[in-house]
Amino acid sequence: MNKLQGTVTGMETEGGISLVEADVQGHRFSSLVLEGDETRSYLTVGSRIIVLFKESEVSVATESFPGISIRNRIPCAIRSIIKGRILSHLILDFRGRDIHSLISTHSLIDLGLHPGQAIEALIKSTEVSLAADHG
Repeated sequence: MNKLQGTVTGMETEGGISLVEADVQGHRFSSLVLEGDETRSYLTVGSRIIVLFKESEVSVATESFPGISIRNRIPCAIRSIIKGRILSHLILDFRGRDIHSLISTHSLIDLGLHPGQAIEALIKSTEVSLAADHG
């Protein structure tokens, strides 16, 4: 599980759903959150949070696609690759922090990915969870 510390910078709410914007090391992350009483208390502008997302939810792109609905587009460089027969594990460098991605080895080969390469990590807002940062 990827975990990054951030701060809530904005929130739009309609019904029981909120689109929460967070700053993580100067980069914007967004998350769609189903609101309940337990989430309202820690999701206020200025609150410290933990941004969480699974390795399997991190796609990678070798170029930027302006006409795509994925809101979380994180500029990274490939730090290392652990190549498996079916799945490959990429460790990405995001401003000195590790982000882990699992992609098919076929995609790894098709994209010609290699350590040191600049890529964009892509994560749908529906796949980003938030937790209170008590530390």
